[in-house]
Amino acid sequence: MDISHELKECIERIFAFHKSETLIFLDCVLEDSVDHPEYSANTVINNLSDIVMFERLYYGKAYTGIEAFLKEAGYSDADIQLLFKKQITAITNIQQQTKDN
Repeated sequence: MDISHELKECIERIFAFHKSETLIFLDCVLEDSVDHPEYSANTVINNLSDIVMFERLYYGKAYTGIEAFLKEAGYSDADIQLLFKKQITAITNIQQQTKDN
């Protein structure tokens, strides 16, 4: 893909901002209530998936998945497990709400 230098810089700035905001959002999810969350673990995981894919396609980074990306970003195994636990809890809650209605 042949893109201009200016466009490449623009893409990289937008990506850096999105990545930074996603990690801030992730920190909010990790500190949030499990039972009554204000922040969406699903949204964070979707954003992280996009970030990992972009870094693989654009920069050639070979992450094996979200977990590897988060480890490289300095998150602990406990943080990563908590994120996925919150995602499962959110999905379970949505399914329960759907059943109840």
